[in-house]
Amino acid sequence: METRKQQDAVAPRRPTLRRRSHQAPPPLTLGAEPLEGWQLLEELAQPWAGLLWNCLRSVTLWAGTAREKRAGLFSTEGVAALRAELPALGLPAVLAEPVAGMLHCLQDPTACTDEAVAQACAEVAGWAEREALPATAAAFAQAAALADPASAARANAAGRVFREQHELVRAESWFRVAVVRGRHSADWESYGRAYIGLANVYMRRGRLPVARRAHLRAYRAAHRHGLRRVEAMALHGLFVTAAESSNPRSAERYAAGALRAYGPGHPSLPALAHDVAYHWMQRGEFARALPVFLALRPHLSGTAQRLSLESSIARAAGVLGQADEYRAALQRCRELLRLPDTGDQVAGALLDLALGAIGLGQWRRAELLAQRALRQARRSGEAQVQLAAEAALASIPAQRAEAANRTVRAPVTGSGEPGPEGLALRFVRALAPRPAPA
Repeated sequence: METRKQQDAVAPRRPTLRRRSHQAPPPLTLGAEPLEGWQLLEELAQPWAGLLWNCLRSVTLWAGTAREKRAGLFSTEGVAALRAELPALGLPAVLAEPVAGMLHCLQDPTACTDEAVAQACAEVAGWAEREALPATAAAFAQAAALADPASAARANAAGRVFREQHELVRAESWFRVAVVRGRHSADWESYGRAYIGLANVYMRRGRLPVARRAHLRAYRAAHRHGLRRVEAMALHGLFVTAAESSNPRSAERYAAGALRAYGPGHPSLPALAHDVAYHWMQRGEFARALPVFLALRPHLSGTAQRLSLESSIARAAGVLGQADEYRAALQRCRELLRLPDTGDQVAGALLDLALGAIGLGQWRRAELLAQRALRQARRSGEAQVQLAAEAALASIPAQRAEAANRTVRAPVTGSGEPGPEGLALRFVRALAPRPAPA
């Protein structure tokens, strides 16, 4: 009989389980620019742009140098005089203090803290975002994240700015850094937001299963640590992925959860309500969508948002046979289409107006609107809208002939809202104006 020692000698050795190391690869800090911060110089085109550029490069060098090696990192000649001359350089007043802080870093690299340098960079990035200077905002948001290597919130901010500029690879790298930093520092809010940021990047790439997993990680972390706002954002994202994946039952469940987590009066509630109502409309559930769209009117102010909303109201009202509501929304759309800041909503809005006209049997109007939608979609390169407009135009003769052969209008199907406490009604109540405090 073999001894235990002999059995162990011939048995396959079980691999030793190692604790997973939560490390992220270094973030991507350079894009297609020929020189670090080069786009900043092109974007600003101001006499003081060179000063800001030098501050950016100096902070990046300071952040990448070990703390014990920072003494004597920069030449201090002329720095004190430059700090004294800042008011005369024409620098915007809001930049004077953060730039002075960065110059202090040049003057005494060992005296500056990570948090102070990062805050100075973040203030410049915030100013640039408000002034619609995306390259400057991205450069200084990244510098802030580099200057404070323990901050998950700074890494998240850099990821968000790059995502908004459609630099998805750099955005993903910074969100991954934020995940690791958030875990190491137990900053669970930033940790959850980083996973939401990653999920949004994956959504833009069409990677729905990966996006869903990232949203789930964010939801679980937020739920575990009682972070209601992050939990709501994650549930909202899970609704979108379920809707895009044609999983209506899960989409409905996540939408209800997000509504509960946001609660009435939350600034993100209108966006969720619009997403859910649009999902219902795309599924043909117009009777559920229309009351929510109508309740959203007081909550949207931007031209592009209002155009999208009013055209959705027109489409739903038209299909439901509500001619007066369609006519009022059509008139609002005409007024909005005359404004310059309609964004990329024009082709889709024209198509929705055409589909509403088809629902009402207004065939000539439907043809003209669908043709306009098709022309606009071709100009703007919106392939999906183009295909839908072509399909709408092709369907009009058959629908017109069918309508001529029937005397009673066919009811709209698949549009009911079961129960007095249906989800649509809950959205309408949550969007209702709140009484002013006494």
